[in-house]
Amino acid sequence: MKDALNFGFSVRDTLVVPQASVGIAVYPDHSTDPEALLSYADAAMYRAKAIGRNSLQLFEAEIASHSNRRALMAQALRRAVGADEFSVVYQPRVNPVTGRTTGFDALVRWYDPEQGHVSPSLFVPLAEETGLIVSIGERVLGAACRQTAIWAQTCPDIVVSVNVSPVQFEQSDLPVVIAETIKRTGVRPHNLELEITEGVMMGPRSLGTLRALRELGVSVAIDNFGSGYSSLSYIRNFMADRLKLDMSFVRGIGRSHADEVIVEAVLALGKTLGMRVVAEGVETPEQLQFLVDNGCDEVQGFWFARPVEAGIAQSYLPRECATHARATHQFQEKVPTDVPRRFPHGKKTS
Repeated sequence: MKDALNFGFSVRDTLVVPQASVGIAVYPDHSTDPEALLSYADAAMYRAKAIGRNSLQLFEAEIASHSNRRALMAQALRRAVGADEFSVVYQPRVNPVTGRTTGFDALVRWYDPEQGHVSPSLFVPLAEETGLIVSIGERVLGAACRQTAIWAQTCPDIVVSVNVSPVQFEQSDLPVVIAETIKRTGVRPHNLELEITEGVMMGPRSLGTLRALRELGVSVAIDNFGSGYSSLSYIRNFMADRLKLDMSFVRGIGRSHADEVIVEAVLALGKTLGMRVVAEGVETPEQLQFLVDNGCDEVQGFWFARPVEAGIAQSYLPRECATHARATHQFQEKVPTDVPRRFPHGKKTS
């Protein structure tokens, strides 16, 4: 079947070559029940997609176990949406020279009463696959905007970034959702930034949607830059406000000459095109010094701060802002208050 698909077919003089992810369950080796066989083949197909798509996977017992865990998590995720079990934490973005906080990334967290804290790397892909990410994303957006509006009262230049899933981008009228959220929460558009992945820009309606968002006054950042398509033609057609350098390259600083060259190239690209570059995942002073030496605009990572709830995050604001800011109690997660803070060259925020 896969070989037949490889020949492709013509659609209005255009050759289309589809790909297929195939899951196989065999009678009677895997089951003698027709419904069970279909279920097993379906589980094997999802495994084929997970390992890279356009592949073939034969059912095995481990797949059944994984499928059951996935089904249970999907059920818990649906219940969590109804029970408002999600919270928002904030990780600061910092000027690498002065240590001054310039903004935050708003990140979703899920605490399940039975499972405890569930890693976003586990539940976010499942939420995207089930479509629940649209509802979750809108709640995170609303919470982040309410908090940003509070911080902006005393820190008018603060910018808070919110991730937008490709599923949100495709399944919702995003400009309308953003406009309504801005009106409802009272946040000023220039204090809000939306983070998209490189893949989002490949969609047929993407540029129109991105320009509509820009017309609302919000800024747009390309997240995990360098880890996806990195199509320079799309970068040229839509000039983002920020490029967020993927942390995999930052981790290579001091260990991989190739990664260092890529970091230097992205920083030069951003500077030439007038886009600020944020380096994610900074964890060592050596990484920080390299980024400072090469003119990186902003950095974030565990060297400075882990994601924390809003009440703690406001302590990272410049002193004149933090003195009067009061954090919202909505969508907050209880975390330890003794969070370590580090600043470059021994400097503290002012």
